[in-house]
Amino acid sequence: NIKKLTLVELKNIKFEDNREIPTTIEVFNALENYANDLRYSCDIRDIKTGLKLIDIATEFDILDKIEITERNHNVLLKLREYDKKIKLVHTLTDSISSINDNIVDVEILKDLKIEAINIQSWR
Repeated sequence: NIKKLTLVELKNIKFEDNREIPTTIEVFNALENYANDLRYSCDIRDIKTGLKLIDIATEFDILDKIEITERNHNVLLKLREYDKKIKLVHTLTDSISSINDNIVDVEILKDLKIEAINIQSWR
């Protein structure tokens, strides 16, 4: 399971074409001189990852170009509390059967200043 691998283990994965899995810092460094209007959409799975991403983006002075996407309102809430300016995107999975108040709490989205909805589809 790739989620359980350490950074060292991920960096040691060998692909036939010699590609490597880059770190966030490596991605930001590689694209540093790219067009100024480049934006990053980052799917996260936990608060720790989101907080670290905010810190790294702040160090690179590109926080305004980052969008963090997540399904869990509680994770988005913690990120909003940590940084009031970060762009947050709520992810909906394609496994939902309908859009209603039980699935999408519009008031929570407003409170969190969610700027977009990401519809995740694996089809």
